[in-house]
Amino acid sequence: MTRIQSAYQAQLRDRADLLRQKADSLPHGRSRDALLLQVRGLERSAILEGWAGCSELQPPRGARKWPM
Repeated sequence: MTRIQSAYQAQLRDRADLLRQKADSLPHGRSRDALLLQVRGLERSAILEGWAGCSELQPPRGARKWPM
């Protein structure tokens, strides 16, 4: 399966890479930990963006139509 990144996903990953590089240049401590926490959040956001934009998503079988 080929993965196609949206422009937003690419921006999230680029920002995460930039922050990771910045964190790697810092000594261990609160500042570095805060940057790495932001990196993890951006990476997770990129993954969720990929799932939400997936064209293969389908509604669950047997689901009732809205409104009931």
